[in-house]
Amino acid sequence: MCDMYQGKPHTSSNIAWHRPQSASSLQEEELIQKSTRAVCHTTDPLEKLRLLCLSRGATGVLGLGRVFRRFYKDGNKKLNKEEFVNILSLSGVEMTKEEGEELFDMLDSENHGTISIDKLIEKIRPPMSDSRHAVVEQAFRKLDKAGEGAITIDDIRKLYAVESHPRYMSGEETSEVVMARFLENFEIDGSADGKVTLEEFMNYYSGISVSIEKDSFFDLMMRQSYKLVFRRLYKDDNKELNKEEFVNTLSLTGVEMTKEESEQLFDVLDSGNHGTISIDKLIEKIRPPMSDSRRAIVEQAFRKFLHKPGESAITIDAIRNLYAVESQPRYMSGEETSEVVMARFLENFEIDGSADGKVTLEEFMNYYSGISVSIEHDSYFDLMMRQSYKL
Repeated sequence: MCDMYQGKPHTSSNIAWHRPQSASSLQEEELIQKSTRAVCHTTDPLEKLRLLCLSRGATGVLGLGRVFRRFYKDGNKKLNKEEFVNILSLSGVEMTKEEGEELFDMLDSENHGTISIDKLIEKIRPPMSDSRHAVVEQAFRKLDKAGEGAITIDDIRKLYAVESHPRYMSGEETSEVVMARFLENFEIDGSADGKVTLEEFMNYYSGISVSIEKDSFFDLMMRQSYKLVFRRLYKDDNKELNKEEFVNTLSLTGVEMTKEESEQLFDVLDSGNHGTISIDKLIEKIRPPMSDSRRAIVEQAFRKFLHKPGESAITIDAIRNLYAVESQPRYMSGEETSEVVMARFLENFEIDGSADGKVTLEEFMNYYSGISVSIEHDSYFDLMMRQSYKL
């Protein structure tokens, strides 16, 4: 079977698995390649099924769940061994009948002769660390304001920070496309009830979790609504927040900080004892720093636009002339024209409609510091910048 992969994920199946875009494309590709290679070295049927799912991407486990639920709408449906093996075969997973039967026996540890779909997905779902589990649950509780144990798609639509998604920030997809793809993860096979349980929410993020190596990056991804919550309430980035406004708005983000801790943070940020802090200064302080090599390559790209001594800003037109649209995935795939890709990218530098047609080094650096968070390896970030600006 391993010879069939040739270093690439096996994609043929009797039933297609829809894999929405989730993590950054580089992280996704790394996950796929790593899982594909690992499949060839495991003899444990449960681990093999997990890796086969992950070789289809971060949402691979959800994809398998969709296949099973396509046949049995009730997630609590009990499957006997024959049903389990047959559906596993229809999913296109590269497991023999014997491996499927061995896996069933492993899952049916109490010899009931049946297993439930929910228990199946729970078993093959990649485990998350306690800290990741906690931050996902925190996000869910923030959405579930009434404490009903379920949230609606509309709840997610209102609070999910599309603006922090890598494919929106890079200009590859519009906010509407990013949101639609994200919400698809919770609408299983068109049998949408408009609600998402904590378990469904956790299932989705356990898949995403696998593609992010460090807990700190995962935590940051989940908390990236900091900036957006503040700007959603205060459209003027130069708005000066007093301590009460800062503490109240911080609480809306779902961050686990006590009122006393928030007040202490305000005092740290207000080092000049002015009694207020600006949103821009706040974001500047909490924004993750880039490595020296990343800052250098971003500055190199920026300097490429400057032609006259003393220039400190570049124009949107200058970016339009030099930015390599043809290197962007949405253009290469034919999904969007060069004009659309360019327009989406340039929107990142025209904040809240207050366009002055110019971009400073700080604004340029701010944008790429956001992109930087979603790319783990310096070499990938460097390659992206060199391809985008032909450095």
